[in-house]
Amino acid sequence: MGVHILANRADDAAALYDSVTMTAFGPVFGNEEQADAFLKYCAGDPRSYDDSQLASEYSGFVMDSVCECGHVRVDECPWCEDGEPRRLGTYRASHTTEDGTVDCDLDYEASAGERFICPNCRYKADKNRTAAAPATQRSNLS
Repeated sequence: MGVHILANRADDAAALYDSVTMTAFGPVFGNEEQADAFLKYCAGDPRSYDDSQLASEYSGFVMDSVCECGHVRVDECPWCEDGEPRRLGTYRASHTTEDGTVDCDLDYEASAGERFICPNCRYKADKNRTAAAPATQRSNLS
């Protein structure tokens, strides 16, 4: 008895429901992983929240834990052992930045009002900035 997750994998959606009253409540999540992470994020039983409290808790959860690509922040990095990246073929290279530091969900600290960005999206953004820099420099010279 309690809060359970109702998932529709075909549509990549999930919702919470109360197994006692068989009533769905709260936001529609992007997938089952997000719904499960939200339950862990909540400071109490989400059934006890009123609508505005639940909406506020969900908003905080999205800002702190869900990247725009849908990736959910993890509590434990699958690529690290004691803060050091494990050797897992190509994954070690993508998990370590050029200066040799580890880039994982656990290290990310968003600025105030900034949304969580997963390592993959941070890597893509950095790569795009680097690729765009020479074109910007050329246009400034002409």
